[in-house]
Amino acid sequence: MAKKYFCLTRSKFSLFQKRFWKIGITSGQSLALNLSSSPLGADLRPTPRKKLAISHDASFADRLKTAAAAKQAQLKKFQPRTAAPDPEFVARRDRRATELEAVRQARAEERNATRAARLAAEAAAAKDLAGRQQAALEAKRLDRKLRKSARRQDRSDSLAAFSRRIAE
Repeated sequence: MAKKYFCLTRSKFSLFQKRFWKIGITSGQSLALNLSSSPLGADLRPTPRKKLAISHDASFADRLKTAAAAKQAQLKKFQPRTAAPDPEFVARRDRRATELEAVRQARAEERNATRAARLAAEAAAAKDLAGRQQAALEAKRLDRKLRKSARRQDRSDSLAAFSRRIAE
């Protein structure tokens, strides 16, 4: 009996990759296998393709119906399907709303704290300014009082000197 050789190249190797991998042949090699003498020869032979079951006694109308049904089945694959509602959608939406509300609350508190600090600083500055103005006013009043009392003292001194002169 003549030996049968089966030659595989890289392009056809993918068909038999699993079988060849078991016996240690890598994909980059070119093979020449003796299928009749190999103990795995039966495993390495390609399996024949199955023929389609075609009914030869079908009428033309039956074939048209079968073709139309196959076409409808193919088109049905591409039709939009109703989306299943996500069971976690409501929970995620509520959680996001809660987080958003917490962030908004934190920002509002930060704005209020900043506003309160600014108002406190403005009040302290106004109080300091009022204190300085009051101190300046008090200093002015004291100066005026001292000048008046110095004038009175001068008058009383000059009047006393004048009356002493007259009395002499």
